[in-house]
Amino acid sequence: MNAQGKVCVIVHGGRCYVSLLLESIPFDCITPILADIQVCILKATCMTVLSLFYSFSLFLRPTLFSQSIRGSRQPVLVTCQMQARLLRSLFGPSDRERCPDASRHEGSTMCGQQDIGFVKQLRHFVRMPDMFVDIEYFFALTILGMVENLLSLLILPLKLIVSVHRFERRDAVALVLIVVGVLTYTLLSFKTVELYAYLYHAVRRTSFIKLMMVFNILEVADKLLSALSHEATEVLTACVGDWRGAAQTCGEQCERFAATWLPVLSAVVAVVSVAAHAVVLLLSVVTLNVAVNSEGNLLLTLIVSSSLSELKGAVYKKHNRESLYSVAAADAIERVKFLLFVLVMVMQHMHERFCGLDFADTLFVLLSEVAVDFTKHLFVAKFNGISLSVYRSFTQLTLIDMAAETVLWRLTHIRACCVDSALYDSQDLRKLLRPSDGFFPKYVRRTGFVPVPYAALLLWSFSPIAHALFRNAPLLLLLVLVAVMLLKVFMSELIHSVSMRFVVRSMLSAESCAGECQYSKWQNTVGSQLHGVSPLATPPRVRKQRGEEPMHGTAKVLQLTSFLCSLMTLDPFDLQVGKLRR
Repeated sequence: MNAQGKVCVIVHGGRCYVSLLLESIPFDCITPILADIQVCILKATCMTVLSLFYSFSLFLRPTLFSQSIRGSRQPVLVTCQMQARLLRSLFGPSDRERCPDASRHEGSTMCGQQDIGFVKQLRHFVRMPDMFVDIEYFFALTILGMVENLLSLLILPLKLIVSVHRFERRDAVALVLIVVGVLTYTLLSFKTVELYAYLYHAVRRTSFIKLMMVFNILEVADKLLSALSHEATEVLTACVGDWRGAAQTCGEQCERFAATWLPVLSAVVAVVSVAAHAVVLLLSVVTLNVAVNSEGNLLLTLIVSSSLSELKGAVYKKHNRESLYSVAAADAIERVKFLLFVLVMVMQHMHERFCGLDFADTLFVLLSEVAVDFTKHLFVAKFNGISLSVYRSFTQLTLIDMAAETVLWRLTHIRACCVDSALYDSQDLRKLLRPSDGFFPKYVRRTGFVPVPYAALLLWSFSPIAHALFRNAPLLLLLVLVAVMLLKVFMSELIHSVSMRFVVRSMLSAESCAGECQYSKWQNTVGSQLHGVSPLATPPRVRKQRGEEPMHGTAKVLQLTSFLCSLMTLDPFDLQVGKLRR
């Protein structure tokens, strides 16, 4: 069989014979055959394109038919319809075809009114800049409260020395737990002289994959130990304050067991959780320091991977308005953690000549946190149908908690009411507005932040510096302590002033003669208010006339919305908040 016969068999025989025939044909014979096949395919493709182009030209040029056929316009109309149908299939219908009877205004190409979905998208898009300001203001207030509470724990020894009559039982619990954290670091230091340097070089010898795994494990352990130590510390404080009352709260069945073992078990769990949490925080600082001092892009990779995992874990989950507060509070805690970690790294490298952390790296991490938080909350609100104005309500909740700890406990004659719901009683609202009786203040407890291990870490990191300053420059050490106390006073007064301004200008209003809230009046004006934001406006200041006596009989009332009332009952570690219980 020659090459021509083999070519015929290849063309007409099908795929199952091609491989068998090509094995017996030399390679020099196959090359011209394949070239001829390519030329044939190219000619067929060109003929197909030319025929399609000719057909489209006939459809797109109806005048050819009008010139050839003079007596009838029916072929022209048919061709115009075919042309319109072809263009509609290619490019879609136009607005003029979809709405032929719509009135056209100046520069308007829309048909009628926009649908509800577009209006919602437009409002969401317009609210983006305000949402950025609201969420950053909420972060600033929350971080201010956390740092103020942390400073109050750091100066507890000074409180014990200077003002003994103000030293309470929960202060004693906090001081004991801080000493436990510092002793944990001291016991770990028995193995080596420099514990931080030993852990740094141990982590630095690990590979990149192991470092990422260690970082993720420490992050998970931090959240779990925060929840455990938060609950154990609250129970221990309740037992120290009122042992029998805490036992009776458990119920009749476990009252005997709680009265006997509750203080001991809560103390053991609190000590173990605080010690383990302190170790986890130290390892987190060391891991971050290794990533910062690495030669490659390890810090960038670490930040990007953690940010992507954070986005994936929050954006594609179902949230409501109440559960979104826990997400925002966790982001505020992340920022506080990073600032404290940077401070610890600076104190650990203060004895060296070079700076342990570059300013550019710090700024990069902070800006990445801001961008990730804004993106996460923007898409969480979008995917769950939550208004972006909800973050203003979170800010109001923080201000109310600060006011409950500083201002509202003085206003005993003022009544509280809910302006948009009758489900909340005035006495129940007054209970929600009372200051905290537990270990943490309300504006810290609601976020789930546990400052005791951080205080132990800061004191342990500052102790070598304080020892060196006490030997060489005691006056400088005294100035540092005075600066810390002044910072604590400044933050406390700032919290007091901001919360008082919010209460006076936004929450207080004159009560009506009937002694009831203006529910109907609020209902009439609720359409102009943002969703989830109290309709609390500053009343106009009226100039008092000369000789006019003040109105002592007019009572004051605290106005709250139902959403703020529901936020005031939140548990920081409840993932099912705001959802129906089965």
